[in-house]
Amino acid sequence: MFELVGKCGSDFVLPSYHELENVPLEKTMKNTINMLKYIYDWKKTGCSIICDEWTDTKGRFYCHFLINSPEGTIYLKSIDTSDFSETIEKVFKVLDEIFEVVGEESIVQVIINNAPNYKVAVEVLMEKRKRIFWSPCVIQLLDGILEDFENNLSHHQIIIGKCKKIIAFIYSSTIVILMLRDFTKGKDFNGPTITRSATAYLTLLYLIDMKDALIAMFSSEQWKSNKLAKTKEGEEIQQIVQDCRFWREMVYCLIFAVPIIEVLLKIYSNEQPTMGFIYKEMNSAKESLQSWNNIKGYQTIWKIIKERWNPILHPQYIASYLLNPQLHYDSTFKSTSEVNEGPSAWLAKMVIDYDDDLSMTAENLKKIEDQIADFSTSKGLFGSEDANLMRYTKHPAKWWDSYGKDCPELQRMAIRLLSLTCSSCGSGQSWTAYDDEQVYPKKISCLFQEKLNDLFHVIQNFKSSIQRARTKKG
Repeated sequence: MFELVGKCGSDFVLPSYHELENVPLEKTMKNTINMLKYIYDWKKTGCSIICDEWTDTKGRFYCHFLINSPEGTIYLKSIDTSDFSETIEKVFKVLDEIFEVVGEESIVQVIINNAPNYKVAVEVLMEKRKRIFWSPCVIQLLDGILEDFENNLSHHQIIIGKCKKIIAFIYSSTIVILMLRDFTKGKDFNGPTITRSATAYLTLLYLIDMKDALIAMFSSEQWKSNKLAKTKEGEEIQQIVQDCRFWREMVYCLIFAVPIIEVLLKIYSNEQPTMGFIYKEMNSAKESLQSWNNIKGYQTIWKIIKERWNPILHPQYIASYLLNPQLHYDSTFKSTSEVNEGPSAWLAKMVIDYDDDLSMTAENLKKIEDQIADFSTSKGLFGSEDANLMRYTKHPAKWWDSYGKDCPELQRMAIRLLSLTCSSCGSGQSWTAYDDEQVYPKKISCLFQEKLNDLFHVIQNFKSSIQRARTKKG
């Protein structure tokens, strides 16, 4: 190191403490911001603002503000939302600032949780920003459905409770873990941890998969000769595993839970553009459940789904189903009154004229409706050989980019809609780099807090850029 300093010559001036402390972070922050500006073409694809709430180990609430586009998710900033009375004003202020920085023409929707204070904040924002929609996080919605299954159906509670007992017992002893692996040929209960309720039902699936091995293990001489077999807890677990009614009830629980879990996993995995498929996936899940309408608990299950899903069946979900070429041209596409009339509220917002010229808005709306008719009848480029070949293989938004040129107004709207996410979660991305006490300590100077915020911003977006690179690499 000293040799390197010596090579700089006698005129070399050592950097000051301030330069060493601040300049590297300032440069990195600037590079991060510049990188974000050039990577995303938000005016074309649109983007979503995500309000993602977290709770730290001390029970304090924080809201992370993110931007999602087809290229990935960017961390913007976080605020402390522990004080409920201040949350509405705080959230509105930050969202409004984001609109000013990013540009209203680039933002299509705001994704929030279902907490009343967030809803009010976004409703206030929508009074000012007429073109935007709000959406709930669909993963949180589906988790809520599964949570309601468990809380409102006693046999679900009992079965999940017994499954938790089995797993807790097995993992409390290294000997029992090794014994299980002998019978399962190395299989384990490890699986994706998505949400609390989804994980509870996934545990049931893992147990069903290991049913024969578990019954064989708890019937074996190897188990009977183990001292744990003679304990009260060991006898209880053995009795549960060897009870045929336990496995039968588990199947009944999964009949209702699996269709919801399948939708949740598709959204979480990011395997397909979720906005264009969520309406179809939820309808498929409901149809699957309807075929079991003679099973105990069906009416309660159906009521839970309706109460959770119907209030948030926003017009953009229906519009994305209508405009998704993979679904629209498929033989299973259903042109119901809901599908034909549902998108009207979304279309009306998207064609709002900022000069309040109602005649221009009406003219634009009529033009869009005519273009939807052209899309439905495969007129022009929509019916070309290439367009037909690429319907099921190309990303829906990219398909519109390639073959929607005859209908430029509808093309722009379809690209922006079908590029959207419908979740604040996905791919296991965590936006908490370390304990929030480190980012938001109670006693700290304003200057140092600003520095911590910049550091947190750089870290989160660095993590996100690595994840994007891994996703592209496959």
